[in-house]
Amino acid sequence: AEPPQPAEPTPAVDSSSSTPPTPAAEPASDDHVPVIGRIPILSLTPQIEDDLWPAKSFVHDVVPFGATIFREGHDLIGADVLLTDPTGLVTAHRMTLDASKPGLD
Repeated sequence: AEPPQPAEPTPAVDSSSSTPPTPAAEPASDDHVPVIGRIPILSLTPQIEDDLWPAKSFVHDVVPFGATIFREGHDLIGADVLLTDPTGLVTAHRMTLDASKPGLD
């Protein structure tokens, strides 16, 4: 029989501090988590005049999507396009940054 393993020591808690202990950080993940906030989204394409009906396409059509998206500060931003098929299935697709013109970086 193996000898019993000692229990892991419990860290001491400083009861004099009014700040609660910080929880352990979550491990980094490759999963994209969308962030919603004050980010203007303008010039959506494709878009029907006056937004009366959703833009539609046919099976196997190549549809270019675009938008002008910006925010305050220097943080990187990105966008996802949510596509809904005729059965109601919604899929997310990451848009790439087009920095081909001055000021678009």
